[in-house]
Amino acid sequence: MEQAGNSPHSQEGQYIEQHSSLRQICHVNYALQALSYFFGITIFIALILAYIKLDDARGTYYEQHLRWQIQSFWRGLLFLAILVVVGLVIFTLTLGLGTFLAFPLAIAWYVWSIYRIAKGWLYLSENKQLFNLYR
Repeated sequence: MEQAGNSPHSQEGQYIEQHSSLRQICHVNYALQALSYFFGITIFIALILAYIKLDDARGTYYEQHLRWQIQSFWRGLLFLAILVVVGLVIFTLTLGLGTFLAFPLAIAWYVWSIYRIAKGWLYLSENKQLFNLYR
């Protein structure tokens, strides 16, 4: 006789529940990333949540999404830091006139970050893989 907690149906239920939870976390994270344009703190909440859930998602397709979200944060931060340095240099060298040259860089960062959120969220909604983690 099988124990109640070890039946195949119980394990399948736990698997489905865990994947449903991970899926919700990924959706929440993309929403938090999108909200960060209005409330900056939400990007940090999304980052922390992604790191916390990464171990639970190992070996699942949701691991890709959590890694994508984490990479989006760190790459975006690096891009923004470079943008600030380049902007300050241009501003200093041109006595303020170079601000118009730095503006397109800021637009590029904004478009890139929206692309990362949109692509990840769409792929999650369509149950598509973002990339192969184990190449």
